[in-house]
Amino acid sequence: VIHPGVYKPIENEQACVAYCRPDDRVLDLGSGSGVCTVFAAEQVREVVAVDISPAAVRNTEENCRRLRLDNVTVLLSDMFGAVDGRFDLILANPPYIAADFTDDEEQFATSVRFLPTLFSQVRDHLQPGGRLLVQYPMWFRPRIQRLAEAHGLKVTAVRRMPGKSLNLALLSLLYLQVGFRSAFYLIEP
Repeated sequence: VIHPGVYKPIENEQACVAYCRPDDRVLDLGSGSGVCTVFAAEQVREVVAVDISPAAVRNTEENCRRLRLDNVTVLLSDMFGAVDGRFDLILANPPYIAADFTDDEEQFATSVRFLPTLFSQVRDHLQPGGRLLVQYPMWFRPRIQRLAEAHGLKVTAVRRMPGKSLNLALLSLLYLQVGFRSAFYLIEP
């Protein structure tokens, strides 16, 4: 279920489960509708899902409730603000908008704020041997690598997301995201 005002998953975001391990404690940073949360929850020990948007938090909660997932905690949080503890895997599907709004309250929806904050704080929230999985467009690879290196992290793998089904391709057309396919960036300290 996708609530109004919540980002509609139009790629194969659920493919993030390929990076999940059974004993992982996972943080879904910016959960949106909860698509990564619900797929990961079936594969891992625990998921903490956070989003800055109250509508997204409610949406993730509803999807977890509908699927009877009891290993998920959903929190309202500005990035790591309300997050406690460390994680084996942090999932991040940052906003692609590169705008710089004059109103700080709107910056949460931009990569201008999200990406630098993610890379500067992620090490404080990773277990030893922990991983960060970022879903982002392939053409941003140099920027992702620069941000990672600047914070003592290394991009260890880059893989294009799986091709879209016909339904996802049609939805992408509706949202004018034709020919658009992201990649998974696996990043480690």
